[in-house]
Amino acid sequence: MKKNFNRFLSLSSASLLGTIGIFSTAPSARALTFILDFIEDGQGETGVLEAPNESEDVTIDLIGNIVDDFDITAYGFSDTEADFNLFTGEILNRVQSDFDAVPLASSSSINFEIGDIGTAPSSDSEYYFVQIGTYEGYDSASDLTNGNGILSTGTAGQALVGLARNSIGESNPFNRPQEELNNNAISSVFTNHIDSILDPETNYTQVNGLSQEEAVVNAIANTLSHEIGHTLNLEHVYNEESVTPNSLPPIMGTGALDFSTFSDFLSDQEFSTFAYGEVEPDTSESVIEAHSLLIRIGEDVPLEAFPADAPTVNNVALLQGAIEGTTASVPFEFSPGMGLFLVGGTWGFATLRKKSRLTK
Repeated sequence: MKKNFNRFLSLSSASLLGTIGIFSTAPSARALTFILDFIEDGQGETGVLEAPNESEDVTIDLIGNIVDDFDITAYGFSDTEADFNLFTGEILNRVQSDFDAVPLASSSSINFEIGDIGTAPSSDSEYYFVQIGTYEGYDSASDLTNGNGILSTGTAGQALVGLARNSIGESNPFNRPQEELNNNAISSVFTNHIDSILDPETNYTQVNGLSQEEAVVNAIANTLSHEIGHTLNLEHVYNEESVTPNSLPPIMGTGALDFSTFSDFLSDQEFSTFAYGEVEPDTSESVIEAHSLLIRIGEDVPLEAFPADAPTVNNVALLQGAIEGTTASVPFEFSPGMGLFLVGGTWGFATLRKKSRLTK
């Protein structure tokens, strides 16, 4: 009897563990959308925050950056809705391709749409906004960070590091009010600063044999992917000795470290699988930091050696963690199906045990 009892007990235990594995709540699909708001003339103020002392329609992000319309005529394009949609659509596709290159589990996705701040996307329930337009100034009253102020013309964009997700896929790790995140940009790209960097007098259209349109699309898309990377907890990396899948410049490179060549800014870029990162990242549990993409003008700026104690990072792996999350951190939960299975299974095992005793 004791032997039979142990056998059935073992069977019951094994079945219970198997049931837990089958019916426990699996990690939900890690679906995430970033909405790119290319600020248009007449769009009107959007978001909860209001820019001070402004008579025209402007938007303001959670850092305090005030942004006005995205003027595509500055890049030599006509001021028509068709050109605007075509141009911004090309930028959208480039950003999507940057993140599509990161291998993800089938249940995970990161998506990009063009839309307006404050308007939810058609699909994912977790979403964040990025605004793209003319930098108009800075409102310190809206500052969620420390050490920010008027940005130099070499600053192409700015973002709040880790505000969307951290490295293990936790959403809104700083616990900002949901209304705030659903109605304001968490990052900005400054097209007038990019325009000043891409002054036609620098002959940027001849860099790497690119057309004017290709150069501008790359510059804006690279900046967008860089800043969105920051919101997913990526820090800056050194260009020197970085490794990318196709030997392109690293997206998270910056002139603040050693991102030095003008042609790199205008080229296609990708997330690195190996790079040396910042020695002392600014992100902490108590302070949300803003990081900027700084561009140095000129082809002859020498690369700066990374510090001896610079940490090595794999940005592709870090993005996988941010987008997919980690199964180890998912708490065990009983599903309704599991409950029914356990009830039936318990009754079945009890019947088998009873029969085994009777036959003995």
